Amino acid sequence: MEALNNGIQAFYTALRKDPYMLESAYISVIAFANSVRRIVPLTEISEFWLPVSFNATGGQANLGKALQTVAEYADRDVVKSTCEVKGDYRPMVIIMTAGLLSDIKQFELGLQAFNTKKWGLVLTCAAGPYANQAVLHRITEHVVNLEGVDAMSFTSLFRWDDDVEVSSISSRLIGDDEMLPPPPSVIAFS
Repeated sequence: MEALNNGIQAFYTALRKDPYMLESAYISVIAFANSVRRIVPLTEISEFWLPVSFNATGGQANLGKALQTVAEYADRDVVKSTCEVKGDYRPMVIIMTAGLLSDIKQFELGLQAFNTKKWGLVLTCAAGPYANQAVLHRITEHVVNLEGVDAMSFTSLFRWDDDVEVSSISSRLIGDDEMLPPPPSVIAFS
């Protein structure tokens, strides 16, 4: 739990130090363990408050329900582009977990719902020895061990996400989806 709380603090610190993020980004926090609940609704970074800390509530991580909940909130909160409205960028999703998977059937259903959405960068963070990295790799290829992650590392991730978004738009225009920039070297992906 200490690694998880440190990761959240580093994430928050990095957001608050980046002028671009302060002007353009929104954040929502969804906590999951035995149950799933949204702690912070989608909020501008400048108005976001950091929950003091997260505590283990016992049991295992209901990751499947969490993925399904993230997909449902994305449907409600993300503004789609139309001819009249410039919509939001594809959301960046960061999943931090210290726990084991609770229910494989629920995970499969949640992963299926999650994968139907168009995300920007999806990053999973393994906090501690009990985080199931094999399961996290099923969500995304970008799995980070939270031990030693600091504010500078998270800032690098956000800048990389911007590069990924620009490259993704360029790739769609020329029809090459494989043209993405390499991830930042300050983060050790597993």
